[in-house]
Amino acid sequence: MLRPIPNMILAQPKDSEEAQNLIYSAFQQNQYPYAIRYPRGSVPYKKLSAYSYIEAGTWSYQDTGEPQLVVISYGSDVDKIVQKAEANQLSLRVVNARFFKPFDTEMLEELCAMQLPIIVYESDVQIGGLSSAIVEYANDHGLKNTFVRIGLRDHFVEHGSIPKLRKVEQVDLGTLFQVIKDMLKEHSCE
Repeated sequence: MLRPIPNMILAQPKDSEEAQNLIYSAFQQNQYPYAIRYPRGSVPYKKLSAYSYIEAGTWSYQDTGEPQLVVISYGSDVDKIVQKAEANQLSLRVVNARFFKPFDTEMLEELCAMQLPIIVYESDVQIGGLSSAIVEYANDHGLKNTFVRIGLRDHFVEHGSIPKLRKVEQVDLGTLFQVIKDMLKEHSCE
């Protein structure tokens, strides 16, 4: 919803430490509007003794072995994906796409150059979200990669508990990891 606003900075932290650093970073600049998204519920809180500036539009990643597939996600799902990949001994590059706008086009191009399957996983609506921004950028810049998008489709979602709704809408981690396993199997056969 906020992505079309010119010069808007949109971010979502993966944990409370990154949230504190994003808030700090937002106050360090006074040039652009800055929105930080927070999920429902709570996360473990650890107060930082000092804050670090996070440059707008930068992503980070963590490998769980020699990457065979890339998962781009954001928010609290990032650490959950890393933990589940390690527990299942899956070799992934898990990207913390903490900024939706601007986003890390340099890293996206590096990921595309790896010639690995890429999944963009978001538990929000795809239209106007991170995956649509990535696909738009890839198309506009001639990146030939195929992106598998997991996210909410264009329809109204019923009310209910978040875990139940994620499962019904197939944006839960179980669905993601089934897609990952299927893609790894398919990719290893090529």
